[in-house]
Amino acid sequence: MSVTELLRANALDWLKADGTDGDVVLTSRIRLARNLRQLPFPNRADFNQLAAVQSELDQVLPDIRQTIGQPVERVDMERLTPLQREVLIDKQLISDNLVKNPQHRVAYIAQDCCTSIMVNEEDHLRIQCMTAGLDLDLPMRMASRIDDLVESKLDIAFDEKMGYLTSCPT
Repeated sequence: MSVTELLRANALDWLKADGTDGDVVLTSRIRLARNLRQLPFPNRADFNQLAAVQSELDQVLPDIRQTIGQPVERVDMERLTPLQREVLIDKQLISDNLVKNPQHRVAYIAQDCCTSIMVNEEDHLRIQCMTAGLDLDLPMRMASRIDDLVESKLDIAFDEKMGYLTSCPT
């Protein structure tokens, strides 16, 4: 799926009313935040450090495609117009924080638009998985598989006492 197709797509699988308890719950979403151990968090990083994060994630992308089991589009925030960025925000595929300063910010978006991975948002990596209706198991399994892959390839900031180190306590 090209960026143009992604922007023009009318149907979002996670927004269909056919999910479990879809008459009550529109969508379920799991978000995981991860940071690389050796680099400052995005709010403290300079552009060279943000570029290093982006480069490391670009090397993992082929494996992420295989883990998700479908094509994944790499979307560079710097190459999008403000309107295109707003469309992706409205589709909940990226966040406002990702586009505040688009330099060295990218998103990897799965073809079905149920999985997106934001790079250099509030954290180095924000894994987001969604499904229609009330079903936290499916998006949690997908997010965990992506997280396991990333942790097998990169040195993630983790503390035995505090857990994963992130910029946001939620």
